[in-house]
Amino acid sequence: MRSRLHSLHVWIIWKHCVSLSASTQAGPERLLSGNYLEGFAKEFGGSRKLGEVFVAAVVTMRFPTESSKFPFVRAALRATNLISPKHKVANGISQLVSKSDCVSLSSKKALPQATAAEQLLSESWNRLKECGKTNQLTVGQCNALMGKLSSRIILFMLKKQNEGMEVCNYKSFAEIKEKFTEDINNELGIQPAPLTTPAEASSSGTEKREMSSIDDVSNPHCVAEHKGFKPEKCFVEKGELSKIFKLEKFQTGGVFFRQYTHAPTKP
Repeated sequence: MRSRLHSLHVWIIWKHCVSLSASTQAGPERLLSGNYLEGFAKEFGGSRKLGEVFVAAVVTMRFPTESSKFPFVRAALRATNLISPKHKVANGISQLVSKSDCVSLSSKKALPQATAAEQLLSESWNRLKECGKTNQLTVGQCNALMGKLSSRIILFMLKKQNEGMEVCNYKSFAEIKEKFTEDINNELGIQPAPLTTPAEASSSGTEKREMSSIDDVSNPHCVAEHKGFKPEKCFVEKGELSKIFKLEKFQTGGVFFRQYTHAPTKP
C-alpha cells in the first residue's frame, strides 16, 4: 500500500510540474508525461521516498525568467534523489539533493547552466522517444537511460559527482552527452569504431603536434578552444543576463552560437 501511495504521490507532483509549463511552453517539454518518472521510481528507487520539504522545493522553484518553467530540470532533480546511495538516505527519505540545492539551481547565477541542462535533457528525451516509437528500445531501457543522464547532469551542476551511486568526473555537458550517446549505442548493439594501432597513433600524434603549432596562432577554432569556448557551453553578455548564447559548433573561420532570450520575471 505504501509503495502505491508513493507512486501516486510522485505522479501527482510530476503532473503539477508539467502543468506549470503548459501556459508558457509548447513542443517537446509538453510531451513529457508522468510515466517516465513513475517507471523510473519503481525500477530504481526501491523503498526510497522523496521528502515533503524536497518535493515542495522542486515544485516551487522560481527561475529568474518567464520563458521556461524548466520541467526537465525539475524531473531530473527528482530522478537524482530517487537513486540516492544508502548513506544519503535517512528514515527511507532520500537526501542526496536538498532544498538548498534547488534554490541554488534556480538562481540568476545558475540560469545559463540551467538553460543548457534543460536543452540537453529535452533533446535527449526526444531521441529516446523516437527509439521507443520504432521499438529499438523498451520503456525500461528508455527510463534507465534518461535517469542516468538526469543524475549525471544534476550532480555535475551541484558539484556532487562523487556522492551519487555512479562515481564520475565529467568536465562538461559535452562529455555527459557523449556518454549518453555511448550508452544508447550499447543498448542498440552498435559497436564503437576500432582503435588505431600504436604505430598509427604515434604517427597521427606527431602530425597533430606539428599542425597544432601552426593552428595555435592562425586557426580561429584552436584559438577559441584555448580560451575556453567549447560546444554545448553557454555564455552571457556582461550585464545582460536575459540573453544566453549556446555554442553549437565550430565553422570555417568562426563559431556558430544559438541565442536564447529569457523574458524577465514579473515582479
